[in-house]
Amino acid sequence: NFDGTLQSASLFAQFEVPLTPHWVSHIGGQINKVKDGGEDFSPRLGVIYNSDNNRGVKLLYNEAFRSPKAVETQLIILIEGLGPAFVGNPSLQSETVKTLELQWFSYQPSYHYTATLYASRYSNRIEVDPTVFPGTFAQQDTLDIFGLELEGRISLTDNLGLDAYYTHQENKTDGGEKDSTLAPNNTLGLGISYQFNNAVLVSAFNQYDSSIHENKAAVINNPPPSSYNQLNANLYIPIKQLTGRAGLEDASITLYANNLLDEKIWQPELVLSQFNSTQVYAQRSIFLGLQLNW
Repeated sequence: NFDGTLQSASLFAQFEVPLTPHWVSHIGGQINKVKDGGEDFSPRLGVIYNSDNNRGVKLLYNEAFRSPKAVETQLIILIEGLGPAFVGNPSLQSETVKTLELQWFSYQPSYHYTATLYASRYSNRIEVDPTVFPGTFAQQDTLDIFGLELEGRISLTDNLGLDAYYTHQENKTDGGEKDSTLAPNNTLGLGISYQFNNAVLVSAFNQYDSSIHENKAAVINNPPPSSYNQLNANLYIPIKQLTGRAGLEDASITLYANNLLDEKIWQPELVLSQFNSTQVYAQRSIFLGLQLNW
């Protein structure tokens, strides 16, 4: 039992400083104050080049912090006859993250894309410690994450568009542990959409995740996490455009299909880390919706 109260205040400011017609710098920062949790200053710095044809590059650096939540410092879970099974840790310090990223971009009438390289360092990470009983939250090793993000869209015609993105990430703690976040190293998304006569919209999108890493500290009692595809489709029908009747400007019918491939998707259980995986998405499901505004 805990009151969950957390008092904090923050002040943020950012300035844009033109250097030349094509170069702009950004300077800013945020001061955070948490009651009984100290103060933190998070700077933001950046420089951006943008050409006359909307192509350019960004170099950005920023810092951020997260103070411990009340549930992480005050929570106590009692089991009748056994005593505490989980207790908060009032000595937790704030998490901090420092990120440096370099991005190339292009925004054109029929297409756009971005390509981003980034490196982040997480310090004082707050995570569940599965090695002790009663369970508690603890500060973990510093974590370095390196990644690549690609994203783009192209309009093949006025009605037909394609979307795609790809991400790759690797992470390692200062203790030498690789892939400690358990997140997949690779994610690929592909989508297509078509609109009929500026009315009915049909779209489909598939996301592929490579094998998600298993929580080896947990009890193995479920299928291990594995790679998967999640294919979703959507049909949007604006009633007024089809019927021509007045008063139906905001009325629509929506048909949404989730996990069309009917895959069983297991991911690591990260809340209490008591078992190796949990089924996080429903198998194939279809939803029909009707929206009427008056």
